Amino acid sequence: MNVLTSKEAVRIIDQVGEVFKPLPHLPKWLVGILVTILPFFAGLVGLFGVVDTVALLPYLAKVDLMQNEYRKQGLIIDWTSPYFIMLVLSTLIIGVLYLVSVRHLFKRHSVGWVYVFWGNVVGVIQLILGVVVEGKGLISTLLMILVGFYVLFEMRPRFSNK
Repeated sequence: MNVLTSKEAVRIIDQVGEVFKPLPHLPKWLVGILVTILPFFAGLVGLFGVVDTVALLPYLAKVDLMQNEYRKQGLIIDWTSPYFIMLVLSTLIIGVLYLVSVRHLFKRHSVGWVYVFWGNVVGVIQLILGVVVEGKGLISTLLMILVGFYVLFEMRPRFSNK
């Protein structure tokens, strides 16, 4: 057991889940499909998250060269900004959490679902920082967060505590 799957962490997850309990439930057949594809989705998102992060590392080493190239194209990207570094690190964390979840999700173990939950929490932080930095997309961000967690909590009962 680790900090993400501890009793305290599960208590926090349960509190978040309480928000969605009074809402109508998705049809069982749809939840079944979602549970079936979740391990594949988590594997793809995890793989792309880790690969994307690793692919960005050389760019971080060539900050000046890349800045000049992007300025020529009319783009300004500050590769060393705290926001960009946070974006890269959070993408890596999400990728790792999702990859770790895959084998548990295939076995329908709740620990896999918990890793996906915490990956989504990191994603929420990433989305909120994006809204703060870019100053737009608040409504769509809130909708993505609510729908994402609603669907995730609809799947939760299908995973056992093994």
